[in-house]
Amino acid sequence: MPTKTHIEDAQRLVTFALSSSRARKYKESGDLIRMALHFMLEDRLDQEHEEKFADLFIWKSLSPTPKHLQDWSNDFHTAVNELNENENSLTYIYTMQRLFEYELISAKEKQTCFNEVADLIDWLVDHDEDERSENDSIKEILSTSDVAKMFGVTSQTVLMWCKAGRMPGAYQTPGGTWKVPRQSLKKIERLLNAGDELDSYIYDQEALNAAVSRRRKAWRK
Repeated sequence: MPTKTHIEDAQRLVTFALSSSRARKYKESGDLIRMALHFMLEDRLDQEHEEKFADLFIWKSLSPTPKHLQDWSNDFHTAVNELNENENSLTYIYTMQRLFEYELISAKEKQTCFNEVADLIDWLVDHDEDERSENDSIKEILSTSDVAKMFGVTSQTVLMWCKAGRMPGAYQTPGGTWKVPRQSLKKIERLLNAGDELDSYIYDQEALNAAVSRRRKAWRK
């Protein structure tokens, strides 16, 4: 989600773009639209897609006449208000595509521009879904039985680990049941899976197994 500052700056830029359009400063207006959309999308763009955004042919093809830009501006502000009410809203991403619906793109270059923008929007939406799925996984709370299945041990063993303070982040509910945040298991998983991770780098397999075994035993005691 864009920062509050970026959202406010983007709204101001769109307002300035509309004023420039009314003054027939169309290039200036187009530049302001591009900057506003960049403020809204910046936190979602990696380096590759940052470059793709900057190179979109749409920025050379904007024709922001006052009437059409007024309609798009209203749509943009509505999308931003929706985002302020719901941080998971992606409506603001699609305002870039609505530049076509409000006829702000030169007709002869419309199809070329549309394909580029559609590809970028698809990536942004897919990337958001991947991040949200990863965040949901990180926030997942596991039972001792869940953890036992992950590590191939008994629930009683996990219970002992919790009581001994060997499960980072583990806590007891008011009813006395132990719960373990999924995120806190990452370090433990790296340790218990160290043999697989290092296998391709260390040729002395016997020495590797012995070292990993010692680490595992020290942790499990």
